[in-house]
Amino acid sequence: MQDASSDRPANIVNILNTDDGKESAGIYTYQVGKGVGLEGDLGATFVVLKPGTRFSPPYARESCDELIFCLAGEGLVWQDGQTYTLSPGDCGGWKSGTGISHTLINDSNGSGQEGSDLLIFLVYETRPEVTEAIYWPFGPPESPEGRSVANQWSNPPPRGDIAMHPALPRKPLSGEPVDVPHPRLEYRATNIVNGPDSTDSVGQGELAAEATSLSQETSLSGRFGCNLEILAPGCRSSDPHAHSLEDEIVYVISGRGLLWMNGIVYDIGPGDAIGFPAGTGIAHTIINDSSEEDGEDLALLVVGQNKRDEGDLVYYPLHKEKMFTFVRWWFDAPQHDLGPHNGRAARYKDD
Repeated sequence: MQDASSDRPANIVNILNTDDGKESAGIYTYQVGKGVGLEGDLGATFVVLKPGTRFSPPYARESCDELIFCLAGEGLVWQDGQTYTLSPGDCGGWKSGTGISHTLINDSNGSGQEGSDLLIFLVYETRPEVTEAIYWPFGPPESPEGRSVANQWSNPPPRGDIAMHPALPRKPLSGEPVDVPHPRLEYRATNIVNGPDSTDSVGQGELAAEATSLSQETSLSGRFGCNLEILAPGCRSSDPHAHSLEDEIVYVISGRGLLWMNGIVYDIGPGDAIGFPAGTGIAHTIINDSSEEDGEDLALLVVGQNKRDEGDLVYYPLHKEKMFTFVRWWFDAPQHDLGPHNGRAARYKDD
């Protein structure tokens, strides 16, 4: 079996170790999608909020779905004037066109050890082809934190009265303390879920996983899919494949594994983001190559566009027998020479 290559391709970026992002007013953002070579309408942003900051003034989007996944820290989801606690593994989704306004707040007081009070999360979204209209329930800001001003969405669906929370931290990074209500603890809005608590066993053998569709759990429209997948030792995320139309992006939450691309493997671990642009014919899968005796699970966020209705096709270079039964076979996929790795774990899990 081939050893992992030490030469990382440009479509792998460790977003925990890059300094290519931008910081303003206590908010750090890094455009993950662009960093891993995606240029389509699937956006991914890595965000770090210092104590006393918020992601933006509350907003609702007319035409773009949005999903956030908390990686580290404790914070609040502000939604239509109510707040809900946010912890690692929690996820929130907002379907476009609903008028549900929202933002994220780091409400900690900054008294912990350096770095322990940061709120860190990923934001996935579909991006519009033209300037999008946004509803600002407290009025459009002059310069929203970390977001460019968009057209004002003047007629969103009615949502009733906004509750009393002003969508500000108790102790802003700059300014005087604010008297705010406590978060709701007795229940959560249905579009806010804990990812690991929502997983179930899927697949068999080396394709087995504990997984869930976070985009479905949070009732998004289906323009993109976001899956939480936890691979046991000896398992892989899929048969090696390439899409004709659908961009994909994978983020490693925890554990270590191998990225397989056209027969070459690369070591990956926590913080790594990997982009797979559509149309290249470059096939890929993620492998947990550790052993059951001393290995660990590999937890991934797998996000991809949904363009089946537009004719997305799939090519499986190691499973060409699928062309006779798989109706979406990509017959004219660009061809590439494959490296020596067979796309499976060294001790792959049997059925």
